[in-house]
Amino acid sequence: MVGTTVVEAPAPADEKKKSSHLLHSAGVNFERRYRSNQTAQNYHVGQSEVVYEDADGREHRMEIVKVSEKIGNFRKCVPRLSFICACILCIVNLLLPGIGTIIATLRVVCGVETSNPNRSQAICYGFLAGILQILLAPLIIGWVWSILYGVYLIQDAGGLAPEQPGAPSP
Repeated sequence: MVGTTVVEAPAPADEKKKSSHLLHSAGVNFERRYRSNQTAQNYHVGQSEVVYEDADGREHRMEIVKVSEKIGNFRKCVPRLSFICACILCIVNLLLPGIGTIIATLRVVCGVETSNPNRSQAICYGFLAGILQILLAPLIIGWVWSILYGVYLIQDAGGLAPEQPGAPSP
C-alpha cells in the first residue's frame, strides 16, 4: 500500500511497561522505531520505485513521485554566470577566499539572476557569505567554504557550459 500509515492506539496506563529511559517516558519510542528499521533490510531502489520485503516475506512497492534537493539561503543566492566567468571566480575564490564571492554578488547587483526570487535578499546573503569567508579563512573553514562556493558558481553556470558528449541535458 503506497502512502498508508498505521497508527497504534496507546496502551492503557496499567499495561504500559515501566521504563527508566527518558525518551520513552517522554513518548518517544526509539526502541520500536529502531527495530522496525531493522526488519526491512531487503530493499532495492530503482529508477521510479522502491521495492522492499518485510519480515513476513511480503514484497511492497512504493512509487517515487518526486525527488528534490532542499537548498539553503546561501546556496539560493549563487548567481547564474557564464561558464568562463564562473571558472575565473572559482579560481579567485581558491586564491583569495571570499573575494570571488563578493565579485559574484556585485554581478547580482548588476542584474544577474539567482535561484532566490528576492534580489535584495540575494545581495545581502551574497555579501554576508563573502565577508564570513574572509573572516573565517584563517580557520580554514572560510577557505573551504569559498572553494565550495566557487564550485557552486560553476555548477550554476546558467547552462552556458560547453556541451560534452554523453552528458545528460538539463
